[in-house]
Amino acid sequence: MTKAQQQRRRLNVRHQPLVGFHPAGPETQARPHAFSDFELVTQTSPPVFGNTALVDQGGPRIDFADIRLIFWGSAWASDPNRSAIMNAVASVAGSPYATKLAQYGCRGMSVDGRGPLLITSNPPNPFTGQNVGDFILSLLDNETLPEPDEDFRLVPVVLMPSGFQYQPPAGGQAAFGAHGSIEWDDFELGDVDNSNAHYVWILNRSVSGMTSTFCHEMVEIVTDPEGNGWRVPTAPNGQDEIGDICNNLTLTSGGVNYHYYWSAQDNACVLPINQTGQYQVTCINKPFRKDAFHPLGFLGGVHRSGPLNGQGFKLTQKEAIALIDKGENFFVIGSEGHRAPVNVLLHFPPGHEVFGTRYLATGADQWKDDNLLSLPECP
Repeated sequence: MTKAQQQRRRLNVRHQPLVGFHPAGPETQARPHAFSDFELVTQTSPPVFGNTALVDQGGPRIDFADIRLIFWGSAWASDPNRSAIMNAVASVAGSPYATKLAQYGCRGMSVDGRGPLLITSNPPNPFTGQNVGDFILSLLDNETLPEPDEDFRLVPVVLMPSGFQYQPPAGGQAAFGAHGSIEWDDFELGDVDNSNAHYVWILNRSVSGMTSTFCHEMVEIVTDPEGNGWRVPTAPNGQDEIGDICNNLTLTSGGVNYHYYWSAQDNACVLPINQTGQYQVTCINKPFRKDAFHPLGFLGGVHRSGPLNGQGFKLTQKEAIALIDKGENFFVIGSEGHRAPVNVLLHFPPGHEVFGTRYLATGADQWKDDNLLSLPECP
């Protein structure tokens, strides 16, 4: 069917106001708590709109997002950031990032197997939200994208070219990106369609900035694709979704800049990412070093992997044992570079003859300077 035929048989198209925005503003790299399966962060100042104000208004949500990247503009053909953005998006989709969205009815996200699109026509400059909606409409018209009733889970993500600026509506706000929908009503014999086509657009800036906006808008479009899902009803439009509550709170992990989102279950801004758990122990606290009946008080050291790489830690023996039980790795490095693992052992002091008590010790080897008890006192 030609584009002209598509347009003749289409009954109605209505642009909906943009549902949610990633408001422009300075981004803050968070310092997450270190000791959980997922990184969880609560903002240092409470969210403007508290968890109790976030409600499910009963609208649709996208239970599993199928992400289709669309590079709009001739500049993308030679832009070296194109592959970096594709890799970053694939990293986000392949990570546990969407895990905490299950509480809102979304099971996850993946990158569409048909691959990204490069559309060499240029958008207006400056562009508006309706310009992006018209662009999505043209891709539906010429069947580059499937109609929404054929693939409701599809989320086209339109990446704007370098040098193009967003023009907000009168009284609107500057934005790094937004998500919206188009009401699509048409009729063919055996095919009546009156569902909404959803989309995201992202302003061109650094790769880390665009990835942050991608994360922000993705968690919002799956939980509130049409403005009547999970929202804070008392908040102004563009500041009322789960990304907005944690607006511009980000963390770079594995070279990817993630944006936090609100978890009602945790009453916190959360970032679910893998922790590889490498802990180099460099000091201890033990009041009586040679007394086997007195346990370690604390272990201190440096993270050697994950988002906390290079940052210090200080744990009680009980906390360290709990992490080792979960598969985290603790070790000591001697002066000549040899490495001894920290293991959990069982001791039977008086009064504990039946079950024993668990304690930490380095594995036996020929060196002494990699033993826990050879380390200096933690400050």
